[in-house]
Amino acid sequence: MIPSGTRIFGELQEEVTSDVKEFEVGEFVTGRVWRNVVVDGQTVVSAGAPMVLQVSDITKRRTFGRAGSIEIRAVSVTAVDGTEIFLDGGYDRKGENRVVLSSTLAALVAWPTLFIKGREAVLGPGTVFDASVPANTNIAVSDTPRQTIRLTALSDLTVDVLYDELAEDAKDLPLQIELCDQSWSNDVRVTSVNDASIKPIEIEIADAVAEGNCQVARGLVDLKDLSEHFAKGINRFSVTVADQTTEVILDVEM
Repeated sequence: MIPSGTRIFGELQEEVTSDVKEFEVGEFVTGRVWRNVVVDGQTVVSAGAPMVLQVSDITKRRTFGRAGSIEIRAVSVTAVDGTEIFLDGGYDRKGENRVVLSSTLAALVAWPTLFIKGREAVLGPGTVFDASVPANTNIAVSDTPRQTIRLTALSDLTVDVLYDELAEDAKDLPLQIELCDQSWSNDVRVTSVNDASIKPIEIEIADAVAEGNCQVARGLVDLKDLSEHFAKGINRFSVTVADQTTEVILDVEM
């Protein structure tokens, strides 16, 4: 059973804009599943599976600096057994209102005049978004035991974003970092964003605390430095401690 609320990350495969000459409400656009959806150790929806997406709302850009906006609705996806699963969610993207000032994760520019049009909202290929399964859904999967092989070292690194501590005007992104079965190092860095290598961004670390065979520490990474590498949609970045690296999904749509 795929439980209600199970999240499915999708990826847009074509550019979509709020230009009403190119797109209209109700039009279908192409997308796919970004990564495997796993329930109880079984892949229930495979990465790369087609997603049915639909333009659910468009507002064209207007004068007085008002931006265009576009909303993409996730309609359905096909499970590994061929079951069509209907979805909730999608992506709501607004262009830049040129008379509005900033937000925490993306700086907008204030223009000196009101008599120019705002920007079109543009979603490019590769934009990652999330949707969810609205109701418990049963599918058929193989009952053959799966052989698993661990290809990584025995140590284990996990990094979580502390969303509850993220203030509206925050300059840093708070993290909790846990490293097990390996000596701790305060040399903690963001080494890639959205699978692209970057000049490492240092993460400021508070004292690590031993918890069993693990070390747990709090970290802060500069949001401005990090967001310079962000793309539209949901972003992810990799954190490296010693010789261990893990990927973090930032659950905020840009």
